[in-house]
Amino acid sequence: MNINIIENPDTDQLLAKASAGILGGIVAAWSQGRDAHVVVTGGRTGLAIVQSLDAAVAALLQSSEFSSLSPDRKIHIWFSDERFVEFDSADRNDTSLIAGFATISKLCVFHRVKVPSTSTLLDAADDYSAQLIASLGSAQFDGVILSMGEDGHVASCFPGHRTTLTSQRRAAIVEHSPKPPAQRVTISLNQLAATSQAFIFALGQAKSEALHETLRRSTDMPIELLRQNSSVGQISIMTDFQVAQ
Repeated sequence: MNINIIENPDTDQLLAKASAGILGGIVAAWSQGRDAHVVVTGGRTGLAIVQSLDAAVAALLQSSEFSSLSPDRKIHIWFSDERFVEFDSADRNDTSLIAGFATISKLCVFHRVKVPSTSTLLDAADDYSAQLIASLGSAQFDGVILSMGEDGHVASCFPGHRTTLTSQRRAAIVEHSPKPPAQRVTISLNQLAATSQAFIFALGQAKSEALHETLRRSTDMPIELLRQNSSVGQISIMTDFQVAQ
């Protein structure tokens, strides 16, 4: 995958650009008579992206362009990673993200990670892998949206966690996350790379050092490993600060 840096101090414009890209992927999928598959991420940035995408798809549904598309198509929403906690936990990522799709929720198929009361961590990862195999198969995602942390992590793929970073599974377990909760399930970098377009938000100057390390193609950095996992497609890194290259 190629890496493209998009700089803009206006976060709303960055959100709109990413939403437009993902919307294009959804339209392409529907035009081919198939469901769309999109990966979203958690946190405040993730919720803002989801709300922007919700508005973009809602606008499409009201447009003349939608009449030429398959009316019964769905959008499969995959969560890049999930804390291994119960559905009613405040630490859960997917709850607020699902709520963010308020306008188009009837079009969405939400794929959720199992909880401790019904499975072990490994069982939850196995189940998420099985969902990916059953719904996506050998096809690619139509778009992936991630957010980079100050240490350079994306999803729950943290620098230095080689077992997770190099996993060939569809979904991998995380047992010792540097940020609590310690146990998580994450879509692997290998699986996330199966997309024609990935938008990764690196907002805030505090992420500058990790981004520079990534652009130096350090194999300690998850985004570089994501890039190496696919020979096609593009990673757009969305920043609100100037990146010296």
